[in-house]
Amino acid sequence: MLVFLETTPDFDPRKQGHAYVCFLKLTSNGKVVREFVERSSTIWHDRRKNYFACWHFVAPEGAVIETRLSAHWRKDEREYYIVVDDKLHKINALEAFELARKPPKERIEVFKKLQELKTNKNNNNERS
Repeated sequence: MLVFLETTPDFDPRKQGHAYVCFLKLTSNGKVVREFVERSSTIWHDRRKNYFACWHFVAPEGAVIETRLSAHWRKDEREYYIVVDDKLHKINALEAFELARKPPKERIEVFKKLQELKTNKNNNNERS
């Protein structure tokens, strides 16, 4: 799947660090590591304090992606995604690291089961 991601227009790296996009991958010794994706372009503003950056890359089915595309003074804004059925699906950090520990095909199955459970839970809450 071809993925296009970009930062907020005035990303400030002095807040929580530079913007990045990476794949979460499992090593042979069972550790999850980050494989960073190179930026496609960067446009600096205001005497090189703020910038806008974008990434264009191909993500395989089942890939788990971590991003930092916006910055705030008080908290680190990371977002996590998984590629399923040629779409990016947003997931939380716990799900991302749990899914990254599994082989890609198993990740997709587990993600679909999680989505099904969330849908069933929401349906049950609406009936109550």
